[in-house]
Amino acid sequence: MMAKDLFVFESSFELLNIRTKTTWYSLLLNIQRARSDALAHTHLHTGKGFLQALRDAELIDNMSEGVMGFYLHRAWMGALERLKSVEV
Repeated sequence: MMAKDLFVFESSFELLNIRTKTTWYSLLLNIQRARSDALAHTHLHTGKGFLQALRDAELIDNMSEGVMGFYLHRAWMGALERLKSVEV
């Protein structure tokens, strides 16, 4: 993530405590560091569930959910590209 991205990302995190933010960043790292496509996919769905829980608890709004979902899929696509380049 770039510094500009982090600013926008952090500003949409107003209602989240440090524990929740740490969990979110850990989920993104788990996706990025996955050792297989299946594991990356599993972590992606864990992240989607986490987002839904935050949304249900009204801790994030639609825009924040969209931004976080973007980073979730960006991490997943990056992991898949990395894993495919290792296979070749």
